[in-house]
Amino acid sequence: MRRLRDVLNPQDLDHLRQILGGKAEANPDETMRRSKVKQISADNTYVSGQSVEALQALSQEERERLISEIVWRLTCHVEGSITSAPGGGVSLECGFKIRLAVQDGREIFIVKKG
Repeated sequence: MRRLRDVLNPQDLDHLRQILGGKAEANPDETMRRSKVKQISADNTYVSGQSVEALQALSQEERERLISEIVWRLTCHVEGSITSAPGGGVSLECGFKIRLAVQDGREIFIVKKG
């Protein structure tokens, strides 16, 4: 598994920064929800090893839609509006899924194709 941010290209990272509020560092005026989503997307969201190539093969537009949906799902998790998804996780754009897992006692999110 690789961190989501580590598999994104510079345009993807710009898109991610934009939808997360523009700045990489914490802003005292931002909401707790936005801060938590930033933290989860940076430190606790991974792409499965088999899915990295599939993600990188998407067009720029498709990757940006997928990134936006990942952030939306993380936001839903932080707000408590998603409890659990049976089976392999929640379906995303372009045939990807995201699921919550526990690794070494901490919650992580795994994005995978299929």
